[in-house]
Amino acid sequence: MSTVEDWAGDLGRRWAGEAERQDRMLAPFEAAGRAALGDVAGRRVLDLGCGPGASTFALARDGAEATGLDVSPDLLAVARARAAAPGAPPVAFVEGDAASARFEAPFDALFSRFGCMFFDDPVPAWANLRAALVPGAPFVGVAWRPVKENLWVFEPLKLIGDLLPPQPSPPPGAPGPFGWAEPALPGSWLAEAGWREVDFEKAEADIALGGETGAAPPIPRAAEAIMTGGPLSRRILELPEDAQAEVRARLEAGLAPFVRDGAVRLPGRVWVVTARA
Repeated sequence: MSTVEDWAGDLGRRWAGEAERQDRMLAPFEAAGRAALGDVAGRRVLDLGCGPGASTFALARDGAEATGLDVSPDLLAVARARAAAPGAPPVAFVEGDAASARFEAPFDALFSRFGCMFFDDPVPAWANLRAALVPGAPFVGVAWRPVKENLWVFEPLKLIGDLLPPQPSPPPGAPGPFGWAEPALPGSWLAEAGWREVDFEKAEADIALGGETGAAPPIPRAAEAIMTGGPLSRRILELPEDAQAEVRARLEAGLAPFVRDGAVRLPGRVWVVTARA
C-alpha cells in the first residue's frame, strides 16, 4: 500500500533516482492516456501526480498550458531541473496534496499518468479536483489493472515471492499502484464526487523492464529496475544483503526467456479512465 505520505517521503526519493528509467517504461501508457484526452492546444491542463514531469512536458508539447501537481519535493526537484534545461517547453509545477490543493483559476482538463490511485479518502479528494475544473472539463487517468494481468509484476513475483517478507492483502481500493485495479469501486468514488460519464477502457503494451538501452546488459538492467523501483522494491529492500543477492540471482535466471530486441519485455495492462466534471 502506498499513500500520499509515502510519496512525499522515501518512495518519492527513490523514484526521483529512477526517473529516466521509469519514464521510458511508462511512456506507452502515457501516450494512450494523452490520445484519449484529445486536443489540448491552448487549454489549461492540470497533471495530477506529475512526478518528475515527463507527462507535463508531453502535454505542453501538445500545446497545453500545463501545470504539474505532486506531493514529492524530490520528484518535483527533478521536474524543475528538467524545466530549466535548454529547449524545455514552458510548464509550471506545484507542490501540494491534490486532496486539498486550491488554484487561482479553473483548469480546462485533468490528466494523470498513474497518479490517481493514492488518496486515503478518495471521494472528498475527487470532489476537490472536480471543483478545480471548468464545468464539463474532461478527466483522463491511467491506472493499472490487476497484478495477475500485469506480467511485468506477476512474473517476477512468481520467481521471488517466497523470499519476500509476508504482506497482507490490501483491502479493495486501498491506496497503492493497484488501488484502481477493479473499476467498480473507483468508479463509484468518482460518481459520488460528482463526476459524470465515468468509463474504464482497456489498454496494454509491453514494458521494457529497465528501459530499452543502458550501460548494463538487458537482464541485469531489468533485475535492478525490479529491485529498486518497481512495486516489489520496498519488500526487496527490507531483506538482508544475502537474501537480496538471492533475489537478484533468481530474477536474472528467470527473466532470460523474456528478452526480445535488446530488453526484457513483459506485458503491462491498464485502464484508461475517462470522466467529465
